[in-house]
This record gives sequence, C-alpha cells and structure tokens, in this order.
Amino acid sequence: MSDISSLVKELAGQVSESSGAVLEAAEDELRVMLRRWAGLVLGMVAESLREEVESEVHCRCGERGRYKGEQERQQETLVGPFRYRRGYWYCHRCGKGWYPMDEALGVGVGQFSSKLELAMSLLGVGFAYRSAAEALDTLVGARVSASSVERVVKRRGTALDAHYRAVEARLLRGEEGALGAGPAASGEKGAWVVELDAANALFRDGWHEVKVGVVCLADSPEAPSREWPVYVARVRDMDGAGERLYAEAVGRGIRPERDTVVCLADGAPVNWSQFELHFPHRIEVLDYYHAVEHLWSAGKAGLGEESAKTKTWVEEQSTLLWQGEAPALIAALEALAQRTGSEAVAREARYFRTNQERIRYHHYRQCGYPLGSGRVESACKQLVTARLKGPGMRWSDDGAQSVLTLRCALLSQRWDHVWSLTKAA
Repeated sequence: MSDISSLVKELAGQVSESSGAVLEAAEDELRVMLRRWAGLVLGMVAESLREEVESEVHCRCGERGRYKGEQERQQETLVGPFRYRRGYWYCHRCGKGWYPMDEALGVGVGQFSSKLELAMSLLGVGFAYRSAAEALDTLVGARVSASSVERVVKRRGTALDAHYRAVEARLLRGEEGALGAGPAASGEKGAWVVELDAANALFRDGWHEVKVGVVCLADSPEAPSREWPVYVARVRDMDGAGERLYAEAVGRGIRPERDTVVCLADGAPVNWSQFELHFPHRIEVLDYYHAVEHLWSAGKAGLGEESAKTKTWVEEQSTLLWQGEAPALIAALEALAQRTGSEAVAREARYFRTNQERIRYHHYRQCGYPLGSGRVESACKQLVTARLKGPGMRWSDDGAQSVLTLRCALLSQRWDHVWSLTKAA
C-alpha cells in the first residue's frame, strides 16, 4: 500500500498545475510512468532468467558452446523499452555463434518486440505509415518512425507471401496436405463462388493493375451466408492471382477436380482463362451489371446518346437479358448493327455472342447463383483504393504486395491464424 500511496502523491504533484483536465493529465503522466516501470520490470525478468539460460549452453548439434563475451541489447516493446545483458556463445563444430538469451526471450530480428510489431502491422495495413506511427504514439505512447512501420509491414508481409507461394507450388504439384491446418468450410449448404477483378494503383514506373479475387459461399434467398469471404490480391500478376485463388478455394474445402464452382467476373478474357485453368467443373457467369452497361453502349452507338428510342430499346433488351433469352438478344443486336451500319454495335453483338453461355441469368437465378460481381468490386475498393491510392503514394511491387497480403488476411478475418506465419525463417 505504501507504494500505491507514493504513486498517488507523485501523480498528484505532476498534475497539480493542470487547469481543468486533471484526469487527462493524470492519464498522460501515468502512462509515461508505467512505460518506464514496465521497462525496468522486463529488464529484471530478463536478468533473473539469465543464470538459468546460460548455465550450460549447448549448440543444436549437441556440442557445448563456448562463451565469447557479453553485450547489452535494447528492445522496444508495446509496454515500454527495456535493456538486458546477454552472453555470446560459439560452436567450434558448426562454426556458428548465437545469443541464448535472445532465443529464450523470443527476441527476433530488429529492435521491436513481436507484440509491438503486431500493433505496427495492424495499423500499417490500415493507414498510411506516418498516420500509423502517430496513432501508435497516441494510443500507447510507443514512438516509432513511419519508415520503421513500413519496414516491419514489408518484412512481415513478405514472409507471409512467401509462405503462400510455397503452399501454392505444392498444391499445383498435387502434394496432399500442402495446406496444413487452417480454416475449413463450415458445412453450410450453398454454391461456392470465386470472383476475379482488377484495380489500378500508382507504382514507381506508372499505373498498373492489382488483381483481386474472392472465394465465398453464395447467399441464399432466405439469408446471407455465414461464411466470411476470403480475399486474395496480386500485383500485376494474373497467373499468380489465379494460383492464389485456387489455393484459397482448396483451403476452404473445395475440391476443384470434383466440385462445381460458380466463376463470376466481367468480360475480360484473362479472368475466364484463369477459371478454365484451375476450376474444371465450373459455371461461368458474366456480371449482369457489366452486361447491361454493354447494352447501353450499343443503344447509344446505334440510336443516339439522348434519343428516347435508346432508353426504350435498352429496356427491351435488358428484359431479354434478365430472362436469359440470349439468342433473341444477340439477334436484336445484330439487327441494330446491320440497320445502322455501326461497328460499335457490331462489336457489342460479338461481345454477347462470345459470352452467350455466361448470360443464362434466368437459369442462374433458379439455381441460386449470384449474378453480380459486387463482392470482388467491393474488395477492389477495400484492398486497393482504400490503402494504396492515398495522396502522393507511389509503390514498389514488393511494398504493395506485402501490404496487400497482410490486408487480405485482416479483411478475411484470418489475422490471428496467419500472424505466426509472418515471422521470417
């Protein structure tokens, strides 16, 4: 109790000159004190462990380590900085040296503890790095630089991305059990859906696409699915996006060699080629709203931008589209192209003929399949627009990919599961 009384007196003295906001001033002073005391306590804990840890040190090969001297190290933690002493040991058989205290404490690369790096990464994938550093200082009093947040996010995200790539490579080689333990499908009934799209971001050499994908269960007419969507993103790399989408689908319990998967996208041919490569039993669905946009383009090209006939014509063709009357719709487009001599209309007619098997919307509705790629379009906004397209942002490929990989984990509600995988080997 005497220690508490001393603390109260010290705090009262610190905030006695405050005018009005005494509680706020007390909180600020107490946080500073607690960080200082926490650092002292952590240092004492490390020192108390040292005798036991370094009493008899052996290398992993079994050889007894040789003591080579002592160094002091400082670690920045979520609760405050602390210093500890640790001996350096050397194995003559292996020719390697190490610090047993670092291993015992779980201290990794760099000056920040794992818990602090966790906080830096969470904030860094959600906000610009400078804002993340400022938020960390405001919330817990940990002062780190924006460049430090960036380095931690890049290192952690790169490690997670390397793990994913290794899993993808094993899956593509047909290795069983490549995914290891992970979240599985809940058994909820419904059609599995995969979607692909792209969004632009500014890189150091100009604007380029980021490929975005989603794996999810289709919502039923009665209620939305309880399964959380899984998001994927790859910088400039459509093949990589397809491979990651495939790996995540397998990770959710889908077996592409036997299971039917609904593949939903706009009309970009690269999307369909990836679906064809990875999902042999698939139902391809062209996003309905993109299809309607193409009808408007045809109507305006053939009948005029402001013509009342355009609206009437598009409404008539949209009804055919909704009812799944693809042959009648294509015939109407070709007739308009021939009547007007418009190459733009003819191009749209070819577009619908190419996608004829993907616009059977009446059948899709009966089966409970989704018609719109709203999930993946929303994912593009959440993953790319919200984080990569801030004022003045220009990205390296590696920097953007590390942020996207971690952000996908966060938005997929998988952060706790994958955080252990972000520690580089």
